[in-house]
Amino acid sequence: MATSTSEAPEDPEASEDPEALEALEDSEDSEKAPSLPPELEKQLAQVEREMREAAQQVQREEDEAPRDPSDAPGDLMLGDTRVWEEKMRNAMNDGLTPDMIEQIYTRAEELYSEFAFKEAELLFSMYGMLAPSDHRGMGGLASIYLERKEYERALELLVVLQRMPTSNIEDTFLNTALCLYKLERHEEASAALLMVDETKLPSEFYAKRYAYLKKQLNKYLGDYFQARGTKK
Repeated sequence: MATSTSEAPEDPEASEDPEALEALEDSEDSEKAPSLPPELEKQLAQVEREMREAAQQVQREEDEAPRDPSDAPGDLMLGDTRVWEEKMRNAMNDGLTPDMIEQIYTRAEELYSEFAFKEAELLFSMYGMLAPSDHRGMGGLASIYLERKEYERALELLVVLQRMPTSNIEDTFLNTALCLYKLERHEEASAALLMVDETKLPSEFYAKRYAYLKKQLNKYLGDYFQARGTKK
């Protein structure tokens, strides 16, 4: 099963301090995939314009309508799915094939690995709009927000990812625990970490993150178990 979020890119200048969470496994050398073909770039530009117009329309409708506290976060990717489904059909009718849509995600991953987070964010967003049932677009955005230390924004997406059947539940809850820890919501972070099965983590990167959080939350994990025992 694919992971819910992208692994952080290797930064040769990153601190080795474990709290920085930048210690990653050595990446294998691989060839860079070519840039998107010009015709696809034109189609993407058109899709982007349509998506932005649709997003603005959704935002206007949301601003005019009473807010429901139970609604999902008002992120670009989490608007009215009927709008995105319609736009996807239009894009397909205009010649944007499933393979081309997959190329959007592939290119977003490449940009993310090159630390081009602004460009990657745009493509992950576009992919999420065109393939709303695939967790990878939202997962890519969550990874970018984690890298930027925008923990509140990442947490909003991770909560949604927890409910998506295609997402990897282990790394989703692990990253949820990381966000909560960084936001100093330690007991909640401990509860999220308890949802993670260490043996099912998808890579060494996540294993290191798990070990770090387990060490940092050791005191709070004890408090959590004690609180549960008291309630019983």
